[in-house]
Amino acid sequence: MSELPTQIVDPMTQGAGSDQVPENYDSETIVLSVLGELRGQEVTSLKSRVEPLFEKTSLKNIVLNLERVQNVDSEGLSLLLNLHRHFTEREVGFRLINVNGNVLHFLQVTNLINLFELGHPTEGPATLIRKQRKALWQSHAFTTQLLSALGEAVLGLDLEGRILFANPAAERILCRDESDLLGKPLTECASFSFTDGNSWCLRDILSNHSRDQDPLVLREDLTLTNRGGQCMEVEVVATKIFQSGEAIGLVLGIQDHTKKKKAEEDLKLLATAVGQSADMIVVTDVNGVIEYVNPVFSQVTGYSPADAVGKGISMLKSGRHDSNFYRNIWEQITQGQVWSGRITNRRKDGGLYEEESTISPVFDNAGRIKNFVNIKRDVTKEVVQERQIMESQKMEAIAQLTGGIAHDFNNLLTTVMGNIGLAKRRANNEVNSFLDNAEKACLRGASLIQQMLIYSRKTESNKTTVDLPSIGKEVLALARETIDRQIELIPDFEDDGAYIEGDPGQIHQTILNLILNARDAIDDHLFQESQSGNDSMSGRQGFQIVVGTRKVSLTDCEKLEAPNAKPGNYAILFVKDNGSGIAEETLEHIFEPFFTTKEEGKGTGLGLATVYGIAKNHGGWIEASSVKNEGSIFEVYLPTSESVEFPVEKKAEADGFYEGTETIFIVDDEVTICEVAKASFETLGYKVILAHDGVEAVETFQSLQERIEIVILDLSLPKLSGREVLKSIRRERADVPVIISSGYNVTEPSEKELNGYQSVIQKPYRAGQMIGEVRRILDEQ
Repeated sequence: MSELPTQIVDPMTQGAGSDQVPENYDSETIVLSVLGELRGQEVTSLKSRVEPLFEKTSLKNIVLNLERVQNVDSEGLSLLLNLHRHFTEREVGFRLINVNGNVLHFLQVTNLINLFELGHPTEGPATLIRKQRKALWQSHAFTTQLLSALGEAVLGLDLEGRILFANPAAERILCRDESDLLGKPLTECASFSFTDGNSWCLRDILSNHSRDQDPLVLREDLTLTNRGGQCMEVEVVATKIFQSGEAIGLVLGIQDHTKKKKAEEDLKLLATAVGQSADMIVVTDVNGVIEYVNPVFSQVTGYSPADAVGKGISMLKSGRHDSNFYRNIWEQITQGQVWSGRITNRRKDGGLYEEESTISPVFDNAGRIKNFVNIKRDVTKEVVQERQIMESQKMEAIAQLTGGIAHDFNNLLTTVMGNIGLAKRRANNEVNSFLDNAEKACLRGASLIQQMLIYSRKTESNKTTVDLPSIGKEVLALARETIDRQIELIPDFEDDGAYIEGDPGQIHQTILNLILNARDAIDDHLFQESQSGNDSMSGRQGFQIVVGTRKVSLTDCEKLEAPNAKPGNYAILFVKDNGSGIAEETLEHIFEPFFTTKEEGKGTGLGLATVYGIAKNHGGWIEASSVKNEGSIFEVYLPTSESVEFPVEKKAEADGFYEGTETIFIVDDEVTICEVAKASFETLGYKVILAHDGVEAVETFQSLQERIEIVILDLSLPKLSGREVLKSIRRERADVPVIISSGYNVTEPSEKELNGYQSVIQKPYRAGQMIGEVRRILDEQ
């Protein structure tokens, strides 16, 4: 290559731009001088003047004199790069001479200083020079393409903070084209601030130019506000560029973290929601190994995250479900389906709990199951309440059935007892003793029926103020005479009285039934020990039955087992034993009528059912708990009385067979009762008129009312009820006395509107009771 220049073209004197290409194109070297700035229109002008040289085959060198060029923008730089590539590919030398000022800094910051040949050509073989130029060009092209393809914004700045380079990602973030950014201070194109709102600027970074004083890389999490007013969370990485130990510029990398921050916030929100969820949340891998549990899981199960993570979910198995149950769950969820259902699981302390569980598979991008999410809710309390409600409904149904049976049985007993009364009047002394025994049996049957009616709430007790400790002590004294001396009876009554509104007889019966039930449990335990040959009483000091009372004030009834529990003041009557205990499956049925675990002939199954009915009739409830082979405790909750008024004792009036001549109208659907009553009264001289249903009773009374002097009326009648018959009688005659004969109590809510009667005789009754009551009322008329 010849020395520079073989031919020099003088620059144009008008405006900035490049000189006209000379007419002589045979010269090997062409020199073009550029004035002013290499940007905008000047770039277009230079390009148009250089393009004719592309076809000049004899051209060996082209030189651009940039002595009077003050600034170069990206478009000018792009033209220089294109010219360099075009000529060097044709093995034409391309040099820049007299480069200084901003242009030199720009080439240094953009790392292109070594691409262009500046000044005189390097001496050496032309082939080596061309290879070096080609390598430099390929390196620059790769760097340019890489920066353009980056998703991260990259800006080149000089030491004054002016923008010298901006890739496409920077244009998008700053909402400006590169041509609008170059040469402008960064502070005019965007603002940066810390998370606390304080402004961030480059002044402190740029003011120190020594490598030793500043870190090479500075990272900051900032908020960027661009020209369009858009705010975004970004990470800024500032890197200084040094040459010969001095800082010559700065490169900024800006990465938009808005979506990342939003995702982090969403993850925090999700983590908070999961952590504060009222449900248990468990995440397992595809093999059922626990990877995560939330706090509620630990609260319910007692297993901390450290206890659970890494363990199989099978550690919660209760033993209540067979292998097929778990196999069906596993098959369903491994097929990508959601399983929902109820499971009984075991806590860390060994206790069982009920849960509603939903297990959902989690899929990866390839559609493979990678995890299972198990959302579990502790429904133990709800399950208990459901069982109690079902039990209560079942008990109500049984109560209705029991009431109907009791009513029919009362009618039968009334007939039997009436016939016994007739027979006794005609029999000798020897036969009368047998009849007395039969009557006593009927009375025991009547007592049994009364228990059934108490349970079914078809009869109402005679309630007054009752001192529970006093009755309890009386029952203990009575029980002491009949219960095996091996069993210790222990009183545990509070010193101050526990007063309730109740029937003393029914409370007495309640305590006695519970004591006898406890005795049977201990007897059963003694029998089991004798069968096993163990006479040591299992290491116990002795068998005990504790009877006592205590008073409580309930405010949180949700903790109680009874669904109908209400806040208030209660006296608790409790009976506790250390007998054989009650199995869990049996405990659910102990209050059902006729349910018994005793062998045939040793129990009616009405003891605890009667206690249940008495407690309910007194506005309370009964709770039972037991541990097999350790004992049981029964607690009867009864509302305490606000006032204490003890009843005045009444003397019982004597029954008797009194003669008379009056006409009696007997209305009862039970034919045998009517026949017995008719025979009983007619034997004593009375006249009797009968009716067996409501319609017949109304018609008979209307036609014979002048002869009728007293009415005995059953309330349960076909066609028309006893209440309707009574109303009809009162419309016809207001003076005729009426005796109600019923298997139910007329103070029941359904009978509250009943009035106009003089007396009530509860079935079953002895003939002498009814005859004596009739005579008493007739004598008072």
